[in-house]
Amino acid sequence: MIWNALMKDGTSILQNNNGIDHSFNDLDKDLIEKFELIDSAQSLVTLDLASGNFSLNNLDLTKLNELEGNETVQLKYDSDSQSFKMSSDSLEFLNTLILKEERTNHIGFDQTGVFNLNGILFHMGFKQDEEMHEFKNKPPYKDIIQYNNAITDFTGSKNNSNPYKRFDAVLLHTIGYLKEYSFNSITLKLSLLLTYDVIQKCVSVNCTITSNETLTGKLYLFFGNNESFLDVTLYKNEPANLSRIITMM
Repeated sequence: MIWNALMKDGTSILQNNNGIDHSFNDLDKDLIEKFELIDSAQSLVTLDLASGNFSLNNLDLTKLNELEGNETVQLKYDSDSQSFKMSSDSLEFLNTLILKEERTNHIGFDQTGVFNLNGILFHMGFKQDEEMHEFKNKPPYKDIIQYNNAITDFTGSKNNSNPYKRFDAVLLHTIGYLKEYSFNSITLKLSLLLTYDVIQKCVSVNCTITSNETLTGKLYLFFGNNESFLDVTLYKNEPANLSRIITMM
């Protein structure tokens, strides 16, 4: 998955777009209306080392039949990532030939603070003395958190004649924000993160709450038309954490 920042002026900034990489740290968070993780378009490449031919598994045959022949695709080696990359022109050309899936996974939130998981809304709240305080609709939501958990593995050794290979994989994608909510004389500092597990195909919530006063109540989770709660006691200035799976994707 890659991040997509929808700006208040209607423009969109993709993490990777036609071979151009954008840095999350360079985004002006004050200008973001919606921030989300989306599936990036992918294609399975088959390379025949004997003939030098390579093919992609999801090309539009109608568009292939319109080609004249002898069109070229250029690859160049990137020493930083230790991988081959297409030139911008080549990537743009192939993107016109690849069939795009109509349904793609997305996880994001806008300036309501409510998360959207493939069209199903999720947020949390705290109930004290029969009074509900929902964690939403307190813009701006600009303290955005986004990161990945990945592994790098090596086989063989570069110091002998055995083959030496590197394997990289992203295991977890995390998105969320930091926010303070106040009611009466209470201030709750909230870290609300959603994590997509690539292997398990599930989304988990990881919420950390710090209160400026000790209080007892119920912590609510709202997902679509469903709601659940936990009885909790928040101790003054002591972070309390909740982690659980909320859905499969």
